[in-house]
Amino acid sequence: MASLDQKLTQEGKIVTGANSQSVVNGIIRELQLTGSSSGPLAGLTFAAKDLFAVEGHVTGAGNPEWLSTHHPEPSTAPAIQKLLDAGASHTAKTICDELAFSLDGINKHYGTPVNPQLPDCLPGGSSSGSASMVAASLVDFALGTDTAGSIRVPASYCGIFGFRPTHDAVGIQGVVPLSVSYDSVGWFARRADLLKTCGEILLQDFEKDKTPKHLFIAVEPLGFLDPALRESIDSAIAKVKSVLPQSEYKSLDSISIDAWPKPYSQHKGWEVWQQHGQWVSNTKPDFGKNIQANFDYAKCVTLAESRAALAEIKSMQDAVNLLINDNAVLCLPTAHALPPKRSATWDELAANRKNLIKFSCISPVGGLPEVTMPIAISNTISVGLSLIGARGSDMMLLDLACKLSEILHS
Repeated sequence: MASLDQKLTQEGKIVTGANSQSVVNGIIRELQLTGSSSGPLAGLTFAAKDLFAVEGHVTGAGNPEWLSTHHPEPSTAPAIQKLLDAGASHTAKTICDELAFSLDGINKHYGTPVNPQLPDCLPGGSSSGSASMVAASLVDFALGTDTAGSIRVPASYCGIFGFRPTHDAVGIQGVVPLSVSYDSVGWFARRADLLKTCGEILLQDFEKDKTPKHLFIAVEPLGFLDPALRESIDSAIAKVKSVLPQSEYKSLDSISIDAWPKPYSQHKGWEVWQQHGQWVSNTKPDFGKNIQANFDYAKCVTLAESRAALAEIKSMQDAVNLLINDNAVLCLPTAHALPPKRSATWDELAANRKNLIKFSCISPVGGLPEVTMPIAISNTISVGLSLIGARGSDMMLLDLACKLSEILHS
């Protein structure tokens, strides 16, 4: 049987990545953990971001110096073990942005995973390798993490389904943390039904019988959208509206969305430095430019700033929980534009991240589940449309994604 590298080479999906490395498929290490012979995922394969523990292997967190300063894992992360027990086989650890601290999908050490639908563009991060493998049909589904958009952004950029569950709905044990208040284990798939099946296995507690009744379409993100995407997104929203009993366009002014990124970034930065600051200070790792800038920022956030930011965040949580109740769903574009080119400048990438975070922070701040679905804008290119639900409405969102899947592509 041909290796994954050989398979992609045969398919001609090799591109030139960072430091002139030939990046084929987003894999850091191939594995062969065979799943149970029976179960709902029997016969399927999956990959996992290089943050997830695998017994006997060192978790590298996308950085060679992290790899060299840590020991082999004594046990496998529960999320991976649940999937193995359900019949799926784990075939690879995937490239991620270093310590998951970016949205770009660039790794200066291991290279930039290919974006299969737009090979001259970035795949998005930090779960870049997992998204790349799923989009290239090298695995059936893949695990990642999402703190500020690291499942949703690469899913949109690579044209696949992605899901960020309710905060703490999936156990994060055995996963290298970034910011514990916002970290969430998520997953990618090419099919909505498989995305849902993974949820039935991974979600610890969920209600099966919730039914969405009200659709809110967020006004501000539509005005912020690249005009080249507007017609396709509007058409998709019309199809979503046809499935729910009630719908209305809703301004997000009531939850002061423009004010969210600063306190979110401050509180997240404080947590990141408490988690990793000592290791960074002692090791002085060779980080990529954006990763280094993010840690430099995190180091400078004061305790007073963090406490003030957390007070603001609690007010934001109250506001968004009033907007999105048990039977309501908020609809918005997952990303404001197509992914940046692989040749994008530092300033272009910084501007793109600043734009992304304005709306990608809604679900992490609220601790809310979000599903992103691919919406075709041409015969070969898709972008993401997101649905955000109330806490605990995970299966409702996954059910809705299944219902919409055929409609959105008709």
